[in-house]
Amino acid sequence: MLTVNTNSTALIAQNNLGNTQKAMENSMLKLSTGLRINSAADDAAGLQISNRMGTQISGLDVAMRNANDAISMAQTAEGAMQENTSIMGRMRDLALQSANDTNTAEDRAAMQKEIGQLQTEINRIAETTNFSGTKLLDGSADSLSFQIGSNANETITFGIGNMSTASLEGKVGDKYTATKSEAAGVALDATGTKVDADGTLAIVSNNSAGDPVTTNISILKDETIADITAKVADATGIAADKLDISNGGGTAGDATLAELHIGLKTDAATDKALVSIGGVAATKGEAVNKKVSDINLNTAAGAQEAIKILDGALAQVDSQRANLGAVQNRLDSTISNLSNIQENMTVSQSRILDVDFAKETTSMTKSQMLMQAGSSVLAQAKGLPQYAVQLMG
Repeated sequence: MLTVNTNSTALIAQNNLGNTQKAMENSMLKLSTGLRINSAADDAAGLQISNRMGTQISGLDVAMRNANDAISMAQTAEGAMQENTSIMGRMRDLALQSANDTNTAEDRAAMQKEIGQLQTEINRIAETTNFSGTKLLDGSADSLSFQIGSNANETITFGIGNMSTASLEGKVGDKYTATKSEAAGVALDATGTKVDADGTLAIVSNNSAGDPVTTNISILKDETIADITAKVADATGIAADKLDISNGGGTAGDATLAELHIGLKTDAATDKALVSIGGVAATKGEAVNKKVSDINLNTAAGAQEAIKILDGALAQVDSQRANLGAVQNRLDSTISNLSNIQENMTVSQSRILDVDFAKETTSMTKSQMLMQAGSSVLAQAKGLPQYAVQLMG
């Protein structure tokens, strides 16, 4: 229908031209930003998914930095332990030298002076080794947690032991124990310091030929543990400082408190000297350990003991270093895995968020052509009312 008041053809052309212009502007926006989703209106669900992925990708970056920092911390601690190993190697050499009886007392005293300086240096390393303000070898880093994931509680935990001379130790012997019970007639008083009844202890010990020899020891009422220790030492030939004599433990009123406990705290040279006491066989109990801080090279016996202490301490440090090495390898694998996850997640986010330039360029070209055609059609449509005027004339 040909009308003058309402040019419906022009209105249709104008509406289509506006839609085409909007489509072309949208294509230009996407091409200029490189993003398919520039606002929630473009793809509400896609925007939410993309943002969640972006958070995870950013978190993986932080997790990889954390893992690398953990490796650096472990390397710092392991490097300090390497120095401890070198120091204790030198201490062991000195102990071997001191154990030789070609040395005089003055020679051993000079070696002990160097030992003292090396002990001090081990303690200094333990007290001062730190990573970004966190001390590593003083025992305070026994439980360290590292966030190596992009979500809560994705952590790796490991600890570093105390590397001071008061904590590094080695086994110097075994404690052999035999217990004489109250039923056999010798009991301790309530304080556990002296016996409250007369009795006899039958002690079996090895002589120099290794044959068992039985010795009866009379225990008198009110004799102290120190008195009993002296009697056992005389009977067995075991030095008093090698004996461990006490009550049997427990609390007041407990029957075991009235037991006489006789054991050994010795090295391999004498740890089997005590066979039994009161018919109770001596059994091997806990290990006797001494610390690196206890090392004293002033005697040949002390030097022999020092060798054992240092062997145990070196094994202790090596075990800790092995743990740190294993953790470093684990963290390397963690970083590789995190990198792989981040790569794939970034690709997935790109498929959602980034614009396909080939497709969007084609769409923009189409819109440009429609804009040209629409503009031409609109110009033609605006001329239609003139035909109505011509009919009138």
